[in-house]
Amino acid sequence: MKTLRVIAAVAGALSLGYGVLWGGAFMGWKNPAVALPILFGATIAAMLWWFALRGHDPISRHQMYTGCLGGLIVGGIGFAVGFVGPMLLKPGANQGPLLGILITGPGGFVVGIVAAVALAKLRARRSSTMDRAA
Repeated sequence: MKTLRVIAAVAGALSLGYGVLWGGAFMGWKNPAVALPILFGATIAAMLWWFALRGHDPISRHQMYTGCLGGLIVGGIGFAVGFVGPMLLKPGANQGPLLGILITGPGGFVVGIVAAVALAKLRARRSSTMDRAA
């Protein structure tokens, strides 16, 4: 388990570097769309570092699982809507599916992880408060 946590820490650093490189070098730092690849890389890096630091705690692992599941669900929906939607609304536009690949998929993934982790932490705090009151 410790080796897996070390691998997660290294992968987190690589993920953040990927987000900064892809966002800044390839898209230009003055472009407002730079924030999304950096946020995507930073979100994955944060989850990996969280696992590297708190992977031994079952409550944290459950919150991580919930966050990843939420990210996959919301990101998948965002990807599907962004990929298929432009093809249905503007069939002649050949770059329509890029919306789902580059914008709504990664954006939905970030929103899903943040919302699911916040909800899992709120539930854990609420249940610990009720346990103390009983």
